Amino acid sequence: MNKTLVMKNKKGNENAITLISLVITIVILLILATIGISTGIETINSSKLTKFNTEMKIMQLKANEWYDEYNQATNDEEKQEIINRGESIISGEGQTDVVTQADKVFTLEESGIIFDDDTQKREDYRYYSNEKLKELGVEGVEQDFFVNVKNRTIVSYEGLSYKGEMYYTISQLPQMDIYNVDYEANSGAPTFKVRFSEIEKNKRWKIEIYDIQYEGGYINKWNVKYRIKGEENWKTSTNLEFEVSEQGIYEIMIENNEIYSNDPPIEIAIEGEVKIGRDFTDKNGNEWIWIEVPKNIYNDTNYNDNGNKKPADSEDYGDIEYVMQQYAATYRETTNRVTSNGEDEWYDSNGKTKDEGGNVEDTKGCGLTYKEYTELKQKMLKSVYENGGFHIGKYEVGIKENNYRKFEGTTTVHPIEETPVIQRNKYVYNWVSTSQSQDLAEKLAIGGKQTSLMFGIQWDLVLKYIETKGTNFEDLNQPTQYYLIKDSSSWGNYYNMEFDVTNIEAEYSEDKGKKYFPIDSNYSKPFLDVLLTTGATERNSILGIYDLAGNVAEWTLEKSNVEDSCCSNRGGSCYNSEGSTIVSICYSNNAYFNNYDGGFRTALY
Repeated sequence: MNKTLVMKNKKGNENAITLISLVITIVILLILATIGISTGIETINSSKLTKFNTEMKIMQLKANEWYDEYNQATNDEEKQEIINRGESIISGEGQTDVVTQADKVFTLEESGIIFDDDTQKREDYRYYSNEKLKELGVEGVEQDFFVNVKNRTIVSYEGLSYKGEMYYTISQLPQMDIYNVDYEANSGAPTFKVRFSEIEKNKRWKIEIYDIQYEGGYINKWNVKYRIKGEENWKTSTNLEFEVSEQGIYEIMIENNEIYSNDPPIEIAIEGEVKIGRDFTDKNGNEWIWIEVPKNIYNDTNYNDNGNKKPADSEDYGDIEYVMQQYAATYRETTNRVTSNGEDEWYDSNGKTKDEGGNVEDTKGCGLTYKEYTELKQKMLKSVYENGGFHIGKYEVGIKENNYRKFEGTTTVHPIEETPVIQRNKYVYNWVSTSQSQDLAEKLAIGGKQTSLMFGIQWDLVLKYIETKGTNFEDLNQPTQYYLIKDSSSWGNYYNMEFDVTNIEAEYSEDKGKKYFPIDSNYSKPFLDVLLTTGATERNSILGIYDLAGNVAEWTLEKSNVEDSCCSNRGGSCYNSEGSTIVSICYSNNAYFNNYDGGFRTALY
C-alpha cells in the first residue's frame, strides 16, 4: 500500500515539474521572439539609415560638381541655366504638391533650416525628382531632393524617421563622414601629403590626403580640389579620400574659405597598364588615341591572297604585314601619295639599306641600327595583330615653352634638349631630323609599351580607320576617301586655306615660328603659311585626332623610293597649297633635313 502511494506521489511531482518547464519554455520563447522582433525592426531601421546615408553622400558629391560648374560659368545666363535644371519651389507660383512639401520641410521645427542670411534663400533651392536626377546622370538614389546649387546644400524631400527623430540634411545625420563644408578662417596656408592605392586593376584608384598641417593649427573643415593636369576645371571632394578612374598626373590642393594650399598644387602620378582599345591620358598628361585594325582582316581572302598569305601566328611577320598592306592598299598607291612612295625598311644616313651595303650600326638615318629597326618593326606587327590596333598621339608632338626652337636653315643639326609632350596648346616640336624625332618619340614610352615614330603602314592604317569609321566632313557630297586622297584642305592647316580659330589658349606664328601671338579673340587664319600650336582648332581634327593633315609634315620610319632623299614625311604642312593638300601625301628628304614646318607624331604599341 505504502509503496503504491509513494509511486503515485512521484508521478504527480513529475507532472508538476513538466508543467513548470512548459511555462518557463513559453516565457523564454516569448522573450526571444520579442528580442527577435526588436532586433529585426532595428536591423530594418539601420538598413534604412545606411541607405539614406549612402544616397545623401551621392547627392552631396553631385551638388559639389554643380557648385563647381556654377562658379566656373562665365556669365549670368550660364549660371541661371544651371540653377534652372530643377523645379521652382517658390510659393505663389502654383501651390503644387512640391511647394506644399517645401512649406513643410523648410521650417525650423521640421528640418532646422533657417533663412536668416544671404546664404539661405528659399528661391535658391530647386526641386529635383528622382526621374530628373537620372536624366542628369545621377545614379544610385531613389529619393527626391531640394538642392541649393549656390552653396551646395542638399535637403531630402521626404526625410528619414529614425528613433523618433526626423533627418533631412547631412549635418543632422549621425556619424556622417561627409558634410557640406562650413569654412573656418585661418591665417596660414596648409600643407599635406598624398598617396594612392589601386582598387581595381587598371580601372580604379583611391587617392588619400593625410597629415594636413596649418601654421595656425589643425583645422578639420576643408575641401579637396583635384583634376588631371591640363584639364580646365577642378573637381571637389569633401572627403579626405576619393576614387578616380583615369590614369594621369593629378593636381591636388585643399582649400579653407579663401585660403589654399601652396601653389603649385601637389602632383601625384597614377599609372596602370596601357588601355588597349581605348583612348586615354597617361600619367604624364599625354593623350593617346586608339586606332582599330580589325582582327578579322587576316581571315579575309580579299586581303590574304585567297588564303595563301594568311598569318600562321603572331610571329608570322611577313604575312601579317602583307595583309595590313592589302587592307590599306588605297593609301599606299603612288598616285595617292603624289610625290613619292616607299617601304618600311631600315636605311642608314646615306640612304643605303642593308642589301645595298649600308652601315648596319649607323643610327643617323632612321634613328636606329639595322637590328633595332628589325626588332621594333616585328614588335609593332605582333602587337597590332594580337591587340587589334595601336595608339597614336592625339596631337603632333610639342614642347611646353616657345623659347628655344626658332631656327632658320636646314643644314644645321639643331639640339633636342626639350622634353616632348603630346598635349593641346603646345608649340610643335619642329626643326628636327628623322633620327632626332625617333630619339624623342622613344622618351614618351609608358606602361611597359614601346613608342616610336609611326611606320608607313601605321600611317596608312590610320587613314583606313578614318575611312571605315566615317566622318563629319563639311561637304558630304563626296565620299570619305575624297578627303583623304584628293583634297584634305577642308580639315587641315594648309597655305591656301582661310579659317577662324576661336581657341583663346592657342597661338599662331606668321614668320616661321620666330614669334608667336596669342589669340585674344576670333583669329582668321589668312592665305599664308601660318604655324599653329597643337590642337588649335576643332576644324582640324577628325575622330579625335588633331592636325593629321597640314600644320607640320610628320616624319615616319618609312624609307622613300627617291634616290638621295631617303626619309619620308606624311600629311603635308602649312607650306603646302593646291595640289598637295592631301593627308596621304608622302614627301622625301635627306637624313639631315629639318625645317620649321617639319615635326612628328608618336605611335604606342
